[in-house]
Amino acid sequence: MGRKPTRHRRLVAATSVALVAWLSAPSSLMAQSFTPIRVNTGGNAYTDGASNVWSADTGFNTGSTASTGAAIAGTTDDTLYQTNRWDAAGGSELDYTFTVPNGWYEVKLLFAETCSCAFSVGARRFDVQLEGTVALSNVDVYAEVGAKTALSKSAVTGVTDGALNIRFIHGVENPFVSAIEVTAT
Repeated sequence: MGRKPTRHRRLVAATSVALVAWLSAPSSLMAQSFTPIRVNTGGNAYTDGASNVWSADTGFNTGSTASTGAAIAGTTDDTLYQTNRWDAAGGSELDYTFTVPNGWYEVKLLFAETCSCAFSVGARRFDVQLEGTVALSNVDVYAEVGAKTALSKSAVTGVTDGALNIRFIHGVENPFVSAIEVTAT
């Protein structure tokens, strides 16, 4: 015997149809055909071992660059971790801004602590905001992996204004980043 649909079942069915319609929406609503953004912050263009092309440093508002020739543990792509952009205290926070279609993105930040000034736990800590919300809190690269070792941290964010904003907030010592990768989710 068939049951008459209850209000709850009709609502679930309508929600399912709306979700399917949204998931199949044009790319103006979702970043389906998005080409990943890869930036070797503080460095030159680079092609990694997986044939991904990383652009030279771009999209930043302030900061200085640093580099090392030291080997970086935990990676076969030392080049991505041997340079960085860092932000001294006293001015604007370091921001990276990328023009992207509205949608959802995974932001992967690469780090390697190469400054001997921060070769101890707690010597350098900072936050990272994505789209104005803290996505990574109290980042302490040395505490997580030690010196001259690759660290990758990721977070997902939504973009509704056509610009992906990544901000590095001062804590203890100066915030930095070695490379940035943005992919659509």
